[in-house]
Amino acid sequence: MKNIFILFLSFFNIIAYSQNQISAAKLPSQTPTQVQTINASNFKVELDKINNYIHWSFNFSGDYFRVQTTVYKNSISESNRIAYGIKEDEAWYEPIHYPDGSIYSDWNFNPNSSAFVNVTKYVLVIKAWEVTNSPELTLTLEYTPPAPPVNVTPNLSIAAIQVFNSSNVKIYDSSTNPGGSFSLKKNNTYTFITKVKKTGNVAVNNVRLDLFQYDRYWGDYPNTSPSTPQTQNLNFSAGETEKNVTFLTNIINFGAQANAMGVAFHVDKNNTIAETNENDNIGIVVAGYQNRIASPEIVDVSVYDANGNFIKTVETTSNDSDFINVKSKLGSGKYILKSKEQSRQVLIK
Repeated sequence: MKNIFILFLSFFNIIAYSQNQISAAKLPSQTPTQVQTINASNFKVELDKINNYIHWSFNFSGDYFRVQTTVYKNSISESNRIAYGIKEDEAWYEPIHYPDGSIYSDWNFNPNSSAFVNVTKYVLVIKAWEVTNSPELTLTLEYTPPAPPVNVTPNLSIAAIQVFNSSNVKIYDSSTNPGGSFSLKKNNTYTFITKVKKTGNVAVNNVRLDLFQYDRYWGDYPNTSPSTPQTQNLNFSAGETEKNVTFLTNIINFGAQANAMGVAFHVDKNNTIAETNENDNIGIVVAGYQNRIASPEIVDVSVYDANGNFIKTVETTSNDSDFINVKSKLGSGKYILKSKEQSRQVLIK
């Protein structure tokens, strides 16, 4: 009896196992869900700096209902966003097919030209949807623009000239009024500020800058004999493009016949520095020349005693600002001296 029971139990287990296997075979297969990715590469940026347009493109393939692209400069942040674009089928709201080898491109007008400067890299964020309401797919690409070519040959030129009188009042500025007229007086001292411009991303040292004066009756510089130059030497680093150079200059005496003069600034006069253009190294200021000093006027000075009683009138000249000539004609005592310009109490011992 015991053997019959064991045999029956074994038969029951075999039937149950077979039924479980049949049930398992009827269940649908459970395969892992694959994560879809965006197939994009070779991101590039081109700039139209004159019209402030930015163009971007990349290799792209697949079927997508909507593609959204955002371009940033240097890093992803709202303040660095410089371009944005969307493409989708607005008519049928169906996926657009981008075959293998497609180049996806877009452009934006960017009125803020600063978006194109100080950029070390561009960052592209692509967001795509395969169908309406499908999960968002995202991919980030980067593009490093090529470094600007290094210009190993510089160019030097005179960009602007300013002239100040002895009271530090500007009397000439070539950048705002290049045709303006003014005069320089002999034996007077003036300040000349000259802007020297350098192009080319290269350091230049020991740049000679000369200031010459000359009488225009004999012609214009360099086709004339100028005065002995005032000279300064300049150094430019690779990144420097301009330097202001100051000269304190006394106007020389060209003689009684001169009525116009010139002041010339010549950078690299001896052409010791190889430049892309050797014909823009001279800047010239043309001025009227005052060679006579006006004669002093005769001035009447009224002399009073300390109590305000009039004593007499003494003649002197307009340049006798301290009444030295008047006091020399008075004896010891306290006086009040009055002219049209001033009044002063003096003590003569």
